[in-house]
Amino acid sequence: MKTRTPIRSLLAWAGILAVITACADEAADESGEAVYTIDDGWSGELVVHSAEAVANAPEFAMVEQIRLGTFDGPPETQFFRIADADVSGDELFVLDSGHDEVRVFDIRTGEYLRTIGRRGEGPGELLNPSELNIHGDTIAVAGSQRISFFDLEGTFLTSAPGFIRDEAGMLGRPVQAGGNWYRTKAEARFEPPVTGELFRDTTVLVATDPLTGDTGSEILRYPSGEMYITDGPMGFPVQPYYGPDPVTHGGADGNLYYTPNDEYRIDVIDAATGRQIRRVVSTMRLPPVTDAMVQEAIRADEEMLERNLERGGEPPQGYVESIRKRKDLPIPEVRQLTNGIRTAADGRWAIIRGDLDPNPNALGDPARWDVYDRDGALLGHFVTEPGANIRQFTGDYVIARETDDMDVQYLAVYRLEPVG
Repeated sequence: MKTRTPIRSLLAWAGILAVITACADEAADESGEAVYTIDDGWSGELVVHSAEAVANAPEFAMVEQIRLGTFDGPPETQFFRIADADVSGDELFVLDSGHDEVRVFDIRTGEYLRTIGRRGEGPGELLNPSELNIHGDTIAVAGSQRISFFDLEGTFLTSAPGFIRDEAGMLGRPVQAGGNWYRTKAEARFEPPVTGELFRDTTVLVATDPLTGDTGSEILRYPSGEMYITDGPMGFPVQPYYGPDPVTHGGADGNLYYTPNDEYRIDVIDAATGRQIRRVVSTMRLPPVTDAMVQEAIRADEEMLERNLERGGEPPQGYVESIRKRKDLPIPEVRQLTNGIRTAADGRWAIIRGDLDPNPNALGDPARWDVYDRDGALLGHFVTEPGANIRQFTGDYVIARETDDMDVQYLAVYRLEPVG
């Protein structure tokens, strides 16, 4: 995006945000007190923020620039299901998975420019696409079955397979991180999980060539979310309420972002080689999971089961037992940190604070996003309007999908401007 960068002006006084950078096993805050200890062999840089610095980070206002979407207006701005969006120069690319196409607009004026792709299964056609990424002069549109590549004008270039199998089993479809790509796979078990016990599989991320499907270096391995297999001949997998569920994100800067989600910690890793670059942490303790949260989640499960039974269908075998059993599983001590990370091509990134959601069982609450620069310095935070779903963060702008009371979808572009 060819615009001046207002956020960078804050770097001049970023030093007051209690950011500590170290290349040792332990870092200290400004008082000299030890605040974080590495206990897993992390070899990259360490950046530590105090709980106070995070809580009192300066605020950015979201200033609306354009809004696209109509109920009965021009067809180009009638969206059925906005799945993703990205920016190149002054052009905004919007993936409408409901219409299986990409629409391009002038990001300054909202003027419609062109459409890329159409519904179908042939070359240059799209079917249930879910992600859109731009790197350089190439657009990648990904779905479960394949990834289609176009130039910025919309000329079809080539396609790549989605899910593939290797000798160890299924690998997920390629995930893009700037100019790098990786796939996700579950490490093969020597024995199946024991019925009646909580367990965590191991997830492995490997570098890949999206066109050939060849895999390369292992980038990261980590424990997956907690699971439980119910008793009986058809054991049903169950996740504990609010159990730890790690989050990964392929960054537009070419790096992989990972958090175990049970502490305020984000690891930045080279998505091509697996080199550990930077760990950003805060000494804050995540808030506890409350009984009210658990009871509300149980009520939501029971209501969903009741609705399914009212429709006359029989639930899958083991489903009812899984809901009953879920109530008895241990509850974690702290809430999960996040369910989403967004990155800009210049290395700035933002993380949504799921631990601050006042009602995690409902959609549409305002959400706080903490913003960092490429070196891990805390720049500030912004808070979205109720119902805003951030699809893209460019550093200067955020692009949000919003829905009104009539279920009309809009795409809004906001510029981040410092408050005060």
